[in-house]
Amino acid sequence: MPMPRILMVTSVFPRWERDDTPAFVANLAEDISALGCSVTVLAPHYPGAKVEEFLGSIRVVRFRYAFPFSLEKLCYNGGMIINMRTQKWTKCLLPFFFIAQLRALQKLVSTNHFDLLHSHSLLPQGYACSWIARKTDLPHLTTSHGNDVFGLRDNGMYGNMKRAVLKAADAIIANSSATQGAITRQGAAASKIYLIPSSANISPIKQVVAQRVKTQYKPSDGGPLIIFVGRLIEEKGVSDLIAAISIVAKSFPSVHCIILGEGQDRAKFEQQVSRFHLHKNISFLGWIAKDLITSFISAADIFIGPSKPNKMGWTEAQGLTFVEAMYAKTPIIATQIGGIPDMVKHLKTGILIPPNDAKAIAVNIEALLNNSGLARELTSNARSHYENTFSRAIVSHQHIALYKKFFKR
Repeated sequence: MPMPRILMVTSVFPRWERDDTPAFVANLAEDISALGCSVTVLAPHYPGAKVEEFLGSIRVVRFRYAFPFSLEKLCYNGGMIINMRTQKWTKCLLPFFFIAQLRALQKLVSTNHFDLLHSHSLLPQGYACSWIARKTDLPHLTTSHGNDVFGLRDNGMYGNMKRAVLKAADAIIANSSATQGAITRQGAAASKIYLIPSSANISPIKQVVAQRVKTQYKPSDGGPLIIFVGRLIEEKGVSDLIAAISIVAKSFPSVHCIILGEGQDRAKFEQQVSRFHLHKNISFLGWIAKDLITSFISAADIFIGPSKPNKMGWTEAQGLTFVEAMYAKTPIIATQIGGIPDMVKHLKTGILIPPNDAKAIAVNIEALLNNSGLARELTSNARSHYENTFSRAIVSHQHIALYKKFFKR
């Protein structure tokens, strides 16, 4: 029997080796390929990236959509929605992007035999794939990763386009219960929705690296080491974390917090650290190699994920760094928003707090530090929850099972 051939279409895919672009689509493509599928990925180009290449067995095609090519800045570095918010000129690229993506899709489908289209995000990928599916009768599965439903308005043109994709798709994958609820409110048929989390970037913990992190950053007097991993934007709650560290420092003067990530608001957060006089307590390390993140997390005493909604309706649809912390068996304090409670169940797999509450972060940091038994129980439960629900093996097999429903329709 020939290998099933999948065409994945995404705007979020690593541009080169050790890129900081989230790898959830790349992880899924790699795992699906290992399970016997032939996978091609169509993604937007970026200056300096290859137009076409093989990453292992995965064929990657990157379409160009602007001239000069140096203008191809709509995607990556935080994603489309953030780029359009912070660099408003990139909105002008949208029509060129959509036309180029559609033409690249048409070319791939006309010159290759695919068994199934899998779009990642309702817009613009899902809309383009819906158009191709109508013309070719190819099955089309679409995944909502949350930004498409929480980051774009439900009314007007975007709302109409989202509802058109939800109506036309053969199956809709939601990465969390929050995303599932959002697409249901948009009119998606319950019978077409499948709840499957995204595939986190999990690498084996390197004890040598973890020990080096402890040696370099954990206070020598036994004070706590805190860690945050994520995009440095206001929605990720970094300002609340910094304020919380200033409170914790009153009880634990040597407390140290590692902040891993980059983003448009980094300078603002660094200025906040200066105002609080926390230079000795907080280190901004930027992005590190993906295969080292779980090792860094495992070295910390507590992982903090203080995401918060924004005025446009965005919320944390899933948050893959929580999955990494569950795997690393590091106690988690997180905000009770969006899809986070799917992973962090209060006083079972972590501690949930309200968003925008620095004092609650600080209080629960101290509570965990003073109750090692609770910390051990939470991390043990979290690791079991990871193994049973969020591991890459579980996620990839769920996708394969869904794919099989449409291979021979």
